[in-house]
Amino acid sequence: MELGRGLQSEHPGPNAVPVSNGWRMALIFSQPIKKIEVWRAKVLEMKTSADQMTYALKEMYFNKNLAKGDNLNPTTPPEQLIPIHQLKPIDESDTGFKMNIEYQVPKAIPYWCISLKFTKNISTRNFAIDKAKVTLPREATCDSFCLGPRPYNENLQANSSLRLEFNCNKAKLFEAAPNAFFVFHPDSAQCEDFDLPVPGPVGPQESTDAELIRKWENEFKMKLELQMERSVRGGWKITLKFSEPVAEISNLNIAKVAGKSKDRLTYYIENFPGQIQYANMKQCEKLKIEFGGKLAASSSNKPLTATASFERKEPEYAEVDPQMVCSP
Repeated sequence: MELGRGLQSEHPGPNAVPVSNGWRMALIFSQPIKKIEVWRAKVLEMKTSADQMTYALKEMYFNKNLAKGDNLNPTTPPEQLIPIHQLKPIDESDTGFKMNIEYQVPKAIPYWCISLKFTKNISTRNFAIDKAKVTLPREATCDSFCLGPRPYNENLQANSSLRLEFNCNKAKLFEAAPNAFFVFHPDSAQCEDFDLPVPGPVGPQESTDAELIRKWENEFKMKLELQMERSVRGGWKITLKFSEPVAEISNLNIAKVAGKSKDRLTYYIENFPGQIQYANMKQCEKLKIEFGGKLAASSSNKPLTATASFERKEPEYAEVDPQMVCSP
């Protein structure tokens, strides 16, 4: 079926005989093809014909053995076949984080490797794992790594558990530690790249009204309290919208002023950069902020009010436990 200037094709049908230890396939086109993309097979670039009409394909690690009647469709996205396992940090500091891979081996295997992919680049400096060999790229930062066995754990018994604990350095200080995903490759010494799952939609952000504690002449003091409906990783920003122009706000206890609008009705504050304290918050945790301010000369004598809208700097790392009920 033609799609614009592209071409999409499917394998004609199920295999007539069983296939073990790999297979090859030739795609022969009726006209030269500049580039092809195949999800469930490798393209052997060296075997491409000079006229670009014949392309050679070979199996991938997860489909090298095919039973009679199996339908091999190279255009099916790999997410439908490759089991992808998610990892989350179990500990975090300003400069790094810790993760733990645990994999239950379903059957005995003589060799293995693991494709490990983070949701953002990490530093490759001093990245090592005691119970696995890490293939490090030349780049100072990277998001994808290949892990292989040590001599003493090449052979894994059926129903055994492979546990790999490791520490990583962040690519940027104080940023949120990434999540990661891994694919376990049994009976293989070659890692395969894979696409990360598409993140889910970002939920609504928290908001509240600031409380006026005291006001005298053109000065005032306010406080606000926000309860986290989801966790926070990597810092936050708050938009303060006042009912009257404000010349300045000061004496923030756990935040700094990041900017303001020209009409001085809106101020932007954020967590202190360079401090992981308050940058990461748990679900149901409360953020309490107090600040003082001075009204602008153009302000009226109407009662002063303000609303606060919370925003995560890295919302993709927010998590929510639906079983958790936050107390007021």
